[in-house]
Amino acid sequence: MKHINQFLFIGLFLTSCWLISCGNDGAQQVKNLWPDTQKVQLQDENVYLKIPKSLLRSSRYRLEQDLPTLKNDSLSLALFQNALAGMEFDDAAIDVFVDSTSNWMIIIMNFAYEPLSKNLGAMFNGVLKKKARAIEAQYPNLKVNKIASRMKQNKQQKMMKFKNQYLDEKAQRQLFESIYFVSTKIQSYAIIEIAAGEKDIEKYLWSIKD
Repeated sequence: MKHINQFLFIGLFLTSCWLISCGNDGAQQVKNLWPDTQKVQLQDENVYLKIPKSLLRSSRYRLEQDLPTLKNDSLSLALFQNALAGMEFDDAAIDVFVDSTSNWMIIIMNFAYEPLSKNLGAMFNGVLKKKARAIEAQYPNLKVNKIASRMKQNKQQKMMKFKNQYLDEKAQRQLFESIYFVSTKIQSYAIIEIAAGEKDIEKYLWSIKD
């Protein structure tokens, strides 16, 4: 529980950083089909999953090279790097993947198994709603719209998904943030997805093999 609460806070902090730095990329986003997949291994773990080929492995040390929106924004870059460093409280080898052509970022960390339940999901919904209202108060031109809040499962794993759209109509830009919690029979994972367009990593997370 401690890990999940910390992850929620850091995820929202990263979104705030991105809102400062992402410019107008959302308005220019061109919708395209999903690219071919690649099989990747999480760092220091015997865990594999499939992700789109457009996502390349990055790190907090490579963000300046891999994300053009941060290259000329030293403040946002430092905030991002510090936030990612804060995620290393339990998983020193967090995995960061980015698509520099569309400002798409995926952050994955794993931790000891924690069961997911509807009551837990309701609690997270309350936390995220409160934080969304705080962000709207901080950015008066910003509207936070809930896109998804659900839990799914199959025989191997259970997944919670919370997705919001951050819409700035005045600046004609948008940002999508998804926070996922996945529990297999062995361990749990937390994933943050941030994108200027309507990307969605959900279907790929079902491919996690540990």
